[in-house]
Amino acid sequence: MKKLLTFFWVLLSVQLSIAQQVVIPADNSNDFNNRRPLSGWYGYECSHMLYTSSEIGFSGNITAISFYLNSTDSPADSPVEVYFKQSSNTSISASTISDAQSGATLVWSGTITSDNFIADDWVTITLTSPFAYNNGSNLEILVKNSAGGMGVEPSGTAKQFRHSTTSDTQYQYWYDDYAESIYSGYTSSSRPNIRINFATSAPNSVGVSSVLSPKGSCNLSASTPVSIVIRNNGTAAQNNVTIPVFYSINGGAAVAGSFTGTLASGATANYTFPTNANLGTPGTYVFKFWTAMSGDASTADDTLKNYSVTKIPSANISNVDFGGYTGDNLNTVFTGWNEGSGQAKPTGNSSNWGSNPTAWTNTFYPDDTVAAVNLYTTGKKEWIYSPMFTPVSAGAISFKVALREYSNTSAVSAMGSDDSLNIRVTSDCGATWHTIYSITAANAPTVLEKTEFSFPLSAYAGQEIRIGFFATEGTNDDSEDYWLILDDINVLTLAPNNVGVTKIISPVGSCGLSASTPVIVRIKNFGTAAQSNIPVQYTINGGTPVTATYTTSLDPGAEVNFTFPTSANLSTPGTYLIEAKTLLVGDVDANNDAASGSSIKIQPYVLNSVDFGGYTGDNLGSIFPGWAEGQGQNKPTNITSGWTSNPAAWTNTFYPDDTVAAVNLYTTGKKEWIYSPLFVPTEANAISFKLALRSYSNTSVISAMGSDDSLNVKVTTDCGATWQTVYSITAANAPTALEKTEFSMPVYPYFGQEIKVGFFATEGSLDDIEDYWIILDDIQLITLFPNNTGITQIVSPVGNCGLSGNTPITVKIRNFGTSPQSNIPVQYAINGGTPVTTTYTDVLAPGATANFTFPVTVNLSTPGNYSIEAKTVLAGDMETTNDAVSSVVTKIGAGAFVSVNFNGFTGANLNTKFPGWSEATGQAKPTGTTSSWTSNPTAWTDTFYPNDTVASFYVSSFSALGNGWLVSPLYNVNTSDGLSFKLALRQSSNTSAVATMDIDDSVSVRITNDCGATWQTIYSVTAANAPTVLEKTEFVVPLTAFVGQEIQIGLFATEGTSYSNSSYYILVDDIQIEALVPNNVGITSILAPSGACG
Repeated sequence: MKKLLTFFWVLLSVQLSIAQQVVIPADNSNDFNNRRPLSGWYGYECSHMLYTSSEIGFSGNITAISFYLNSTDSPADSPVEVYFKQSSNTSISASTISDAQSGATLVWSGTITSDNFIADDWVTITLTSPFAYNNGSNLEILVKNSAGGMGVEPSGTAKQFRHSTTSDTQYQYWYDDYAESIYSGYTSSSRPNIRINFATSAPNSVGVSSVLSPKGSCNLSASTPVSIVIRNNGTAAQNNVTIPVFYSINGGAAVAGSFTGTLASGATANYTFPTNANLGTPGTYVFKFWTAMSGDASTADDTLKNYSVTKIPSANISNVDFGGYTGDNLNTVFTGWNEGSGQAKPTGNSSNWGSNPTAWTNTFYPDDTVAAVNLYTTGKKEWIYSPMFTPVSAGAISFKVALREYSNTSAVSAMGSDDSLNIRVTSDCGATWHTIYSITAANAPTVLEKTEFSFPLSAYAGQEIRIGFFATEGTNDDSEDYWLILDDINVLTLAPNNVGVTKIISPVGSCGLSASTPVIVRIKNFGTAAQSNIPVQYTINGGTPVTATYTTSLDPGAEVNFTFPTSANLSTPGTYLIEAKTLLVGDVDANNDAASGSSIKIQPYVLNSVDFGGYTGDNLGSIFPGWAEGQGQNKPTNITSGWTSNPAAWTNTFYPDDTVAAVNLYTTGKKEWIYSPLFVPTEANAISFKLALRSYSNTSVISAMGSDDSLNVKVTTDCGATWQTVYSITAANAPTALEKTEFSMPVYPYFGQEIKVGFFATEGSLDDIEDYWIILDDIQLITLFPNNTGITQIVSPVGNCGLSGNTPITVKIRNFGTSPQSNIPVQYAINGGTPVTTTYTDVLAPGATANFTFPVTVNLSTPGNYSIEAKTVLAGDMETTNDAVSSVVTKIGAGAFVSVNFNGFTGANLNTKFPGWSEATGQAKPTGTTSSWTSNPTAWTDTFYPNDTVASFYVSSFSALGNGWLVSPLYNVNTSDGLSFKLALRQSSNTSAVATMDIDDSVSVRITNDCGATWQTIYSVTAANAPTVLEKTEFVVPLTAFVGQEIQIGLFATEGTSYSNSSYYILVDDIQIEALVPNNVGITSILAPSGACG
């Protein structure tokens, strides 16, 4: 009996010395699939699990945990933190991550790489140091997965872990993008299955803990190194030991090795077997690894089995011409090829690459499918990449690229400053990618046709690699918006003799085509041997070949531009197909010998006049063929602009029967073009046009231009690639009359050239206060004659100001001809009356202008309209249509002063109740038609002035810089006139109390005697002289300084530049003219007693 008991005691001791492994649930049942606890679909995911002491079963040091992975679909790396804590909780209630983590110990932190996520296997996390678990408590585990951003996995099915149902709520999870969730989690009774490893209590226990090589499916060959990690799981150090180590493949014979060294308790060592594995044949290889140390007390942790890798056969890369590609089926039509997105490497299985967009399928590539991605901002990081293949020593990759503008796919686009298409290579199954070539703005294709590129792959000969095409917009948001087009990807075998023409450099497009057009091509040496004396030829529309020889040596892979000594005659309008090719003897690949391009010689237009008749703002090219609109700083892009036709707001006010082009300039964004078709000027041609400026808010008023606003006349001689400014209209030389002013400038410096003329309106970079219409009309190509003069502008009089019995007439004379002129007869007539004629005696050079004032003034003192026509009458003038201009001015009669008592005034009808009076805002002078003046506010109508309407201006303690004008009509001052008005101040919060003006508040009487151009202050009510009583106080201001003058009077209220101490009302009433007499005194107010005090 004693012997039997002794046997059982020894058996129990041996069992307790063996490392323990607990699976929960014990049968690893499969109730649900779930992406947690190691998902990277969202940027930040977290799982909180509780496992009970009864499920775990005993105490000990936990060394590792594992979660069972059912399936994968492009899993990504998982940056993970794992926390443990012992707890008396039997269930989990919803809480924040911070609360769940409170009191827990960080037991592991690191990244689980994607190759560790193997379907139908445990994903193991070996703790940094064992966690001492006491079975008297339950175990809570917190797993935080921080992929960052919006996550790195293409879908929620990238990893699917095995979950099983629990009897209580023992699971909680969180997910969010960009940052860890700060909210309470979601609870569940479905929990991840777990395997918990406990450290052995035996002194001697060594086993295989993980595999270093082979990994995944990368670089598996007939001689693949096999490396593992050996771990001392026992409590005793193993000093200078020799441990037998083995592996087998697919259940085959064991391959032996021997580790010699020292391992402290818990320590690991890397070991590489002396015998490599033959993994050269495509297929799956299942490994088993184990140790066989003498005296090992725990064989359960000796072995690592069911470790598998798959050898994928290298692909044969055939031509990827994207035939059948729709934008989401690349792998289906070209097996092994994939898409993805990401900066350093591709993730997911989709991208923004697409096939021919519908918008341009029929415009170009009608029978040729390509891959295209639209680059226009900063977000795009788009991949197309190949399957694994093994290049030979003479291998190379070739492909074709083109760039097309997004809005005009018949035009070549430039690339943005840091946009690029990068050719990248990976030799480690996609873990890292290296750029071997980049196409950027510096070397991008400049022709519409696809340009071929090729690069040797000799550096990767014999290696299993993938090639990726990575399109990115970089970090700068450039203005370029375009399609990047990719096609015809091929793996080539380089040979010694292989050259070809890759691009037609010139001619390109429709520009510069003449009877002697240079033909320039780019030659490339695709071979591995230097080449010289290369025969090159071109043909035009399949005609007789023109052959020449490139005599210089061209190194392997090098390119050079070559200009044929014989030019091409492309002077006749029509389409020219240009084909160029090399004819090297012994060339092994004729497929890359030739390139072609087409150019169209456009018949230059006869530039007809553009009077904008029928123009609606979006049909310029239809009404005037060849003319176009655009936007842009250096050149026009797009096909629309801010130019429009007569806005409805002013059609009936002026130009009722005349359509013009107009653009509103008021801030800094406008860069608006109208430009001509191609034409050829003669040696006597000039461009003529008319221009006017009108205020936006009052189109019957001339506007000034902003300080850096301009209308620029520009010319291009290279089909719009560059534009030169030949004339600018700015604030310094802008028209000053309401009527359209004619301008003209010679274009004979471009005689015989094909040019376009553009009209470019811009607001510059300064946001000036001017808000106005630039009006453009009557653009025409005129012929310059030796003798041709005219009046371009009536400089004075303008508008209705300064019109008197002796009004001077000033005009601007221009010499439109090519010969100097002097003694030019000039005349004017008023309302079609008798002309007043005189002579301009100075010399006026060709193209020059001069202001001329007639020695005879005109009487415009009687109120009414005056039509003024001025013209030159030069003898022998060969173009009389530009001799004359006219304008209309109006003499407004100064009537009797209109007194204002504000009865019926509502705050918005001053001019209706008191004709000629108006409201406005502005500091130096009134602008606009509204102000902050109003009538009695409802809040105090019944408190005071119940039967008396006044004008009130509210001064707020919460603002500054507010102002408002009350402006009179024109009035002629008599000898004894004085302005009288009444004023009172009332507190806002207590309208029965007098208010005090702030130190820089004021009500000023201002006068203009130049029709509002300038205003002068003649009296101010300020804090120093403001009324101190509730009743309205009368003020009288003499106007004797303006006797006999036509003036307007303004009452200007302002809050100044500082906030007021309190809010109050300024009240104005009874504005009138009084006759000032020498002897006139009176009581203006009762100072005391006041109120009910004293």
